[in-house]
Amino acid sequence: MDYQKNYSEKSKYSRVWSKEGAEDAIRQYKNFMYLLFKYHDEATIKLVPSIEVDEIWHHHILDTRAYLNDCMNIYGYFMHHFPYFGMRGEEDRKDLYQSFSETQDIYFAEFGEYMYEVDF
Repeated sequence: MDYQKNYSEKSKYSRVWSKEGAEDAIRQYKNFMYLLFKYHDEATIKLVPSIEVDEIWHHHILDTRAYLNDCMNIYGYFMHHFPYFGMRGEEDRKDLYQSFSETQDIYFAEFGEYMYEVDF
């Protein structure tokens, strides 16, 4: 995937990110997508992206053909996105926060760092 070329520029302008900030968010997005692939059969794990990673994911999805091709070529299946997690009541919001905390633990174990807010 050529995120640097396609999504770095788009992301840079959506939040007025610096080039370095956009590239860092893309790196975290790639890491997160790897985790989704690695744990896709784990029914008890709900992986939740950071706000920055989610924004990059949205940019990627908006290029529907490229997103479909990337998913099929890299993962072998379409990687779905559910944007309403945490928005369906108080219990759902609590589940979102708990799942994000667990995601951070998994992310740290895999990459030696946490997903963090990107400097814009």
